[in-house]
Amino acid sequence: MVYPDPNNEYVVYPDRNFKGFDENRTVTMERGFIVEFFGNHLTKKCAKSWALVPIMNLINPEVQAVIYGLGLLYAFLGIAVISDVFMAAIEVITSKEKEVKLANGHKVKVQFWNPTVANLTLMALGSSAPEILLALLETVQSLDEPAGELGPSTIVGSAAFNLFVITAVCVYSINTPDVKTVSAPGVFVMTSTWSILTYVWLLIVLEVWTPGVVSMAEAWLTFGAFFLFVGLAYGQDRNWFRASAKNSRHNRDSKILMVEEGESRTTQRKSQVLTKMNSNLEKMKHGLMSKSGMKAISKILKKGLFSHIEEEQTSSAIFWKVNAKRRLLGKTYMRRRTVGSITKLTPEEEAQIKLEQTTATMEFSSEEFRVVENEGSVRCAVSRIGIHHRAVAVDFKTQDGSGVAGKEYQATEGTLVFSPGEDVKFIEVLVVDDDEPEPDHTFSILLSNPRLLEASKEVEDEEEVPEGGYIVKLGERAMCIVIIIDDDDPGSIAFENKIVTVSERKSHASVKVIRSAGAKGAVSCKYKTSNGSAMAGTDYQETSGTVSFEPGQISQKIKIPLIDSDKVYDRVFNVSLYEPSEFARLEKSNIVLVKIVDDGSESEFRNRIEKKLDRQLKAFMHHTSTWREQFKSAIVPAKGVDENGDEVEFESLDYALHFLTIFWKVTAAFVPPPEYNGGWSAFFCCLIYIGCLTAVVGELASLFGCAIGLKDAVTAITFVALGTSLPDTFASRTAALEAPDADAAVGNVAGSNTVNVLLGLGLPWVLASMYYHFNGDSTGGRYCIPSGSLSYSVLIYSIFAVCCLISLAVNRRVNGGELGGPKNSKSFIAIFLVTLWLLYVILSSLKEYGHIEFGSERKVDAMGCPL
Repeated sequence: MVYPDPNNEYVVYPDRNFKGFDENRTVTMERGFIVEFFGNHLTKKCAKSWALVPIMNLINPEVQAVIYGLGLLYAFLGIAVISDVFMAAIEVITSKEKEVKLANGHKVKVQFWNPTVANLTLMALGSSAPEILLALLETVQSLDEPAGELGPSTIVGSAAFNLFVITAVCVYSINTPDVKTVSAPGVFVMTSTWSILTYVWLLIVLEVWTPGVVSMAEAWLTFGAFFLFVGLAYGQDRNWFRASAKNSRHNRDSKILMVEEGESRTTQRKSQVLTKMNSNLEKMKHGLMSKSGMKAISKILKKGLFSHIEEEQTSSAIFWKVNAKRRLLGKTYMRRRTVGSITKLTPEEEAQIKLEQTTATMEFSSEEFRVVENEGSVRCAVSRIGIHHRAVAVDFKTQDGSGVAGKEYQATEGTLVFSPGEDVKFIEVLVVDDDEPEPDHTFSILLSNPRLLEASKEVEDEEEVPEGGYIVKLGERAMCIVIIIDDDDPGSIAFENKIVTVSERKSHASVKVIRSAGAKGAVSCKYKTSNGSAMAGTDYQETSGTVSFEPGQISQKIKIPLIDSDKVYDRVFNVSLYEPSEFARLEKSNIVLVKIVDDGSESEFRNRIEKKLDRQLKAFMHHTSTWREQFKSAIVPAKGVDENGDEVEFESLDYALHFLTIFWKVTAAFVPPPEYNGGWSAFFCCLIYIGCLTAVVGELASLFGCAIGLKDAVTAITFVALGTSLPDTFASRTAALEAPDADAAVGNVAGSNTVNVLLGLGLPWVLASMYYHFNGDSTGGRYCIPSGSLSYSVLIYSIFAVCCLISLAVNRRVNGGELGGPKNSKSFIAIFLVTLWLLYVILSSLKEYGHIEFGSERKVDAMGCPL
C-alpha cells in the first residue's frame, strides 16, 4: 500500500497494524512509502532476503517456487563446475613429491601427502565444501541474530543422503553376481566408527551437556576432534596398532610411489608403454587388421595409463568419481567398460588359490632339448615356481630312450638344490661323440622327490608358516626329452620358417636356413630369388648364390638387399633352395615367402598408438596448465576417451549439459590454472568462488522454502541436501561400475560425513562461541542454537547409520563385498537403505512441525537462548 508524501522527502512512518496481520514493514521511497503486511515473522523474514528480486512478493507463490527452484538447480550446476576445478587443484596439491636420497646414493621421488591424510582433509573439503561453507556463512551472517538452521540441517541431511541413497545406488549398480569390496577395511571400520561417535557427540552437545547452547569448550573439542580423527586414521593406515606390519599399506605403497629422478609417474608410464610397443611391434604389425592384432593393441593400452591410475594410491580413490563428474559437465573424461572386478569364489576355488600360494612346483623349462653330439654336453634348465623365500630340492636321473647310456650319453643322477630366491638350476649331461653315421638318438631325464629343506632358526622365528604347511610338488614337465643330433651324416637342409616378414626401411631381409638329421662334413646348396608382387630392381635386389655349412654347423642365414620404394602397400617375393651338394638332402620346406611391409603403414601404426596414449594422458590429467586451455575447454565440448585410447562420440545429453553449464565453465576459467603455484592459487580462488555460490544457494533455498511453505530445516534435509549430493550420486554410480574396488564409490562416505560435522560445525561453533563470549551482551555471553529438531534429526540418523553399516558388513561377510552380490540380496539392501532415508526425512519433518515430541521442550528468548 503506497502513501504519498506531500513534502517529497524520505519519511519512515510508524508501522500501521491491520486486523489479521501480526507483522508489517515500512519501505520509504522517493515519492512516498510502501507498507508490507505479513501474517507472521517467518513471512516477514522471507521478504528481507538480499537475493529477493523487486516485486517478487507480488507474484503467485507457485510461480515463485518454480523460479527459485530453477535458480537453485542452476546454482547447483555452478557449484558442480567449480568443484571440478577445485578437485583438480587438490589433485595437483596431493600429487606433490619430495626427493629422497637412499643409502646407496640413488635419488628417488616419493609422494609428499599420505593418501589417508589427503583423503580426509583436502579431498573431503573438496567434496563437501558447499555444505561446510553454507554452515560457516550462515553462522557469520546470523551473528547478533537468532542462529540459522539451514547450515547444520544441510550437513546432517547430506550425510543421510550420502550414506543411504548413494550407497543404495552403488550396491544395486554392480552387475549380478559380481561384488566389489573396500580395499582398506581397517581404515573403513575406523572411519565408520568415528562417524557414529561423532553424531553421538553432537547429540550430547545439543541435549545433554549444555542444552540449546554451544560453549567454547564444546566448540573447541568438536573442532579439535577433527585433527585427532585424521591422526588416528593416519595411524591405522600406517599400521601403528598392529604388532606386524608385513601387509601394511605403507609397505605396499613404498614399491609403487618411487620413480626415477626427473620424471613424473605419468610421463614415465607413457614412456614404458611406448618402449613396450616398439619391442612388440614386429609381432603386432602382422595382424593389424585381425582380431588378434587389435586385441594386442588393446592389451598394451590397458596396461598403460590405466594400470598407472590403479597403482596411484592417492588419486585412485577419487579419480573415477572426479572423472564421472567431468563427463556430466561435458569435459574430457576417460570411459572404461564396466569392471566385473571380484566375483564371489566358490569354496573349491578359494581352496585352490590358497593351495597355489603355499605350493612350489618343480619342472623343466622345456619338454625337449637338442644337442649335436660333437658339442660334448647338454644343459637342461629346471625351474622352481612358488615359495621363493625357502630352500627346496629335487632329485633327477637319466633314462634310456633310443640312446643308450654309455654309448650315446653318460648316465647321470643327483640332486638340485634351490637356495632362497633362486628359481632356475641346470642339469648337465655328457654326450658321446662317435664316427658312425646313424639316426638321431634320444634319452630322458626324470625329476623326483621334490621337497622343502630345513630353514635356519632365524628364518623359522620370523616366518609365518601357513596353516597346513608348505607343499612342494612336480609340475607337468617332470620329464624332458634330449635329442642327440648325429654329426656323422651330412643331414638335410631347409628353411626354418615358411614366411618371413620385414619392414621396407630395413636394409636387407634375413632368411634362416637350418641343417637337421646330421651335421657331418661340409655341405651346401644353391639359392635364388623370384618375383611375386614385389619386383626385383624396384622392391629388392635380385640375389642368388650358395649357402654353405661347415662340419658341425646347423644354421646359416641368407641376406637379400631391399629397396625403399614409394609403394603404400605390402608385397612379397620368394627365395628357393636347389641343387644340394653331394650327400646333402633338401627338405620339403625349400621355398620361403618374404613379405615386405610398407614403412608408411608401420609409421602410421606407431603414430596411431601414440595418439591413443596422448588421449589417455589428457583424460587422466584432470587439470589444465594455461588459461588458454581453460577457456578452450570451457567453450568447446570435449570428447571422452575409452580404455583403448579411442574417442567416445558425443551424445545428445553431452551437448545439452555442455551448453547448460557453459556460463559457469567460462566464469570458472578465470580461476588460475591448477598448475600455478602447486595448485594452491586455484585452491583458494575456488574456495572463494564456492563460498559466493553457497551464499546464493542459502538465500534461494530459504526463499524456495518460503514459497512452498517449508521451514528452513526441512528444506535443508531435502532439497538442499539433494542438490548438493545429486552430482555425487551419478559420479559414485559410475565409479562403482568402472573402478576396480569400492573405495571411490562408498569407501570415504563415512570419513567425509565425520569431517562435515567436525569441520563444518566445529569451525563455525568456535567462531560464534568466541564472538558471543566477548560480545554477547544480548545472550549473556552464550552461543545459542535451536537444538530440538536438529537433535532429533541427529538421533534418527545415528540409529539408521548403524543399521546401514551393519547391512554392508553382512553383505561383505555373506557375498564377499560391500557392493553388489546376488540380485535378490542386493535389491533387498538397496530398498532397505532407501527406506531408511525416506523414514529419516519423514520423521525429521514431523518433529520440525511439532507432530513428534522429543527431549525437553524449552522456552527460548528472542535470540533462541533457553530461559
